[in-house]
Amino acid sequence: MTKIEKDIRHLSSGTMATLTGIKKYDEIDRIQYAFAEYAKKNERRRDWENWSDAWDDFEDSREIEKVLDTNGAIAMMDRVASRDG
Repeated sequence: MTKIEKDIRHLSSGTMATLTGIKKYDEIDRIQYAFAEYAKKNERRRDWENWSDAWDDFEDSREIEKVLDTNGAIAMMDRVASRDG
């Protein structure tokens, strides 16, 4: 397991909730698992310095939409839209 993947797996639910805007633990857990798997598959091809860099790519990849139900996807899109401004 790489350092970034390990760091991702150790992120708190609170950190994941802040990143996603989602409060349901089952959705947070699915997102965190998908994020760690994404990092595991892509870390060698990317130039990430830390998990935050990996998160930016994961968020942009739209992989997150595959693990969310409609309500979670809406919450995530709202959070991204407010970030992007």
